[in-house]
Amino acid sequence: MPQRQALTRQTLRNQSRKQRAHDKPAGIASATPEPGSGQTVQTRSVIGRWHGLVIDCPDPRGLAAFYQELLGMQRVQDDGHWVVIGDAPDRPGLAFQLAPDLEPPQWPDPGHPQQMHLDIAVTDIDQAEKQALGLGARRLPGQGPSFRVYSDPAGHPFCLVTLESRRSIE
Repeated sequence: MPQRQALTRQTLRNQSRKQRAHDKPAGIASATPEPGSGQTVQTRSVIGRWHGLVIDCPDPRGLAAFYQELLGMQRVQDDGHWVVIGDAPDRPGLAFQLAPDLEPPQWPDPGHPQQMHLDIAVTDIDQAEKQALGLGARRLPGQGPSFRVYSDPAGHPFCLVTLESRRSIE
């Protein structure tokens, strides 16, 4: 009888562990240390998932078209004052929101800070620069061995980056 109770308790413990693992949101790692091992596991819950980045601009359709070409994305929503581009309608994307009185950032002037910028990975930075400038980007001061700084047509800074410097670290 004691052996049967022990098996039942162990079965319930294992079922409880399996249930806890299934209750976690997708993408959260789950590990349960063996009882008596002295190991602890820190877990965190997910509050939400990234949905998109919103960029204020005086011409949402125009700026969306710029980034649509630069990033090879598709337009997934267009309400005139609010335009969204992305890989697919059900994935995170870039949104462009009408802000008629926007004062664009002035790189690298801290009096008009950038507030945010996009890093866009490219394989050939020289070719990517020609294409970005052809779409209406403007070259800004500042660069390093693996990045160059630009502004989009509304004045928001962004960088074209190569990932070769990261590869050498790995």
